[in-house]
Amino acid sequence: MNFSIDSTANVVAYDAGGTLWSYTSVSQGLQTAARRAIGPAGAALPKALFVSDWNADAVPDLIVQNKNGTLTYREGIITGGFTDSTIGSGWQNYEITVGEWKRTDKYPSIIARNNATGELFNYGNPSGKNLSPRVKIGVGWNGLSFNLLDWDKDGNNDVVAKNAAGQMKLFRASGGGSFISEARATIGSGWNSMTSIRAISGLGPYGSVGLMAQACCIITRRTRAAGRLGRRSPTAGAPTPSRATNSSLPPSSTRWGVLWALERKIGD
Repeated sequence: MNFSIDSTANVVAYDAGGTLWSYTSVSQGLQTAARRAIGPAGAALPKALFVSDWNADAVPDLIVQNKNGTLTYREGIITGGFTDSTIGSGWQNYEITVGEWKRTDKYPSIIARNNATGELFNYGNPSGKNLSPRVKIGVGWNGLSFNLLDWDKDGNNDVVAKNAAGQMKLFRASGGGSFISEARATIGSGWNSMTSIRAISGLGPYGSVGLMAQACCIITRRTRAAGRLGRRSPTAGAPTPSRATNSSLPPSSTRWGVLWALERKIGD
């Protein structure tokens, strides 16, 4: 299941039938409570989906990377629904993530890797709608799966990236559009089986940040300790594999399996 997370830790996901759902997260835990459809059935399943306040109007929007290579901006309407516009094409061979890159940016932007060359680019969003010409910010990113979040809590979004060995690496950013030149810290390991990794905030205590990832069958939680992603432990009330058809979760034929949350709390 293709999913993303909004600023209040709600999970947004397509099911196999193309319906877009919003799952309300339970504070301090990972089990998802009530869900509601926010899109009609039958939509083409995207390559990737990101919740972002793209135009900074305090209403959540969606950035959708479609399998045909188009990039769709789905502007959220405060009364419900979306207004769609195409903001790019030719994105088939890119992996992307969405978020604030430079501290001075008014709007979120896109970080994208060319899968053929391994080059990493920033595509700015100067107007709250369309993309500006790209700027190269890195090379050698083949084999890395990445997300934007302020891991070190200095006010600048960093990049956390999973490598082929299953390690989670931290690429700290300056806030001015470049990475800090330093050895890349390993903040987690054993991520080989994790897919659809997304940055998350607000799932745990106020100010917490971390990652949510898809694996298989139950929902658990992992907290952060001593600058690293800590040990995982079952979340209270999380369904077991035999109860994975619980009505609060997607149907068994389309469920996401295990959702892991790995958090970094304020003060750690």
